[in-house]
Amino acid sequence: MTFGLDELTVGAVMSSPVVTIEAEASLLTARDLLHTRGVHHLLILADGKPVAVVSDRDVLRAISPFLGTIGEQPRDSRTLLKPVFQVATYHPATIGPEASVLEAAATLIDRHISCLPVVDERGLVIGIVTSNDLMRGLLSSALPDRNVA
Repeated sequence: MTFGLDELTVGAVMSSPVVTIEAEASLLTARDLLHTRGVHHLLILADGKPVAVVSDRDVLRAISPFLGTIGEQPRDSRTLLKPVFQVATYHPATIGPEASVLEAAATLIDRHISCLPVVDERGLVIGIVTSNDLMRGLLSSALPDRNVA
């Protein structure tokens, strides 16, 4: 039973607007932006088109685990100054808003990724779909009376 998932589109479940960051921005800026905006992915755009994705996991892997601890050294805080382009994933897979959520889920699983920039027919970013967005869409379709926030 698919609960109408074949008709549920990416455009119906995607998050928009997306949170973007400049490629030269620091990991400190990225970490703060991820936290304050409550997101797990930042997009680097060029002329409105997705060039790269920076995830919260990319940022966590790149900064020192000793930050904010008693053992923190100057070299640890310097990791926050590294530019995000050094940890970003380039040439991200994208998807259109008319694609089914099943296609999006298959792409996420097959490529071992957790988000897809959603682009229009010109390749311009109009949103982002994450595994969380897909789960919310699944719940909304399967349990329409449930309030899914």
